[in-house]
Amino acid sequence: MVDDSLISKKLSQKIILGSGLEMGYAENGQDALELLRRCPNDFDLIICDIVMPIMDGIELVTTIKQEDQLKDIPVVMLSGLSDQMLSQVCIESGAEQVITKPLAPHVLRGILTKLKIS
Repeated sequence: MVDDSLISKKLSQKIILGSGLEMGYAENGQDALELLRRCPNDFDLIICDIVMPIMDGIELVTTIKQEDQLKDIPVVMLSGLSDQMLSQVCIESGAEQVITKPLAPHVLRGILTKLKIS
């Protein structure tokens, strides 16, 4: 989970941990990238906010998709905005899907099923 919002983190954490999954957390794209590079095999999915300080979600997903050890990890983008053009940029940058905040349990289950993550 990559998000600079403490509220979003707590809500998502409750849903993710409640689904029986483990969760790592970073407050911005740069911190997430450092964590992913250190432990690339520890992550099956990245859920990432779009708008963050230091390194935003679009820059993060673009970088992830260019690195051999990370490019196969699916990335789902979270947005507090309902902007079709922004969503399209995320998809073109390599995101699997863009969802609107807050993350809902049924949406997470659907993503996990679609990506065959258990």
